[in-house]
Amino acid sequence: LIVCGGGIDCLFPDGDSGDNVQRILSAFQTDEKPICAICDGIEVLVHHDILAGHMATARAGYFSDLYKNEDIIAVDLDVVVDGNVITADAPVQASWLVAEIVKKLEGHD
Repeated sequence: LIVCGGGIDCLFPDGDSGDNVQRILSAFQTDEKPICAICDGIEVLVHHDILAGHMATARAGYFSDLYKNEDIIAVDLDVVVDGNVITADAPVQASWLVAEIVKKLEGHD
């Protein structure tokens, strides 16, 4: 599952509480399937508690908020892989994010 950037509001149109997003994320987390986010998509994972207990990175404008969250281990790197969670800080890291996704799907942890 890849949660792209573009702002968290695009995932919750017309007052949607995000129940469908939560259901999908929870299913992927339960099944230990890869959950990936880039740029603003990381905010979605934070909002739904997917990053709790994980190392993660975030874009410059959001990194300090991520760092303040006691449940998340904020790492100042371009791409971070922690178990089934992969985060990339900005769109310029998309190719590196994809490389990590491919490794994960091929079973190269």
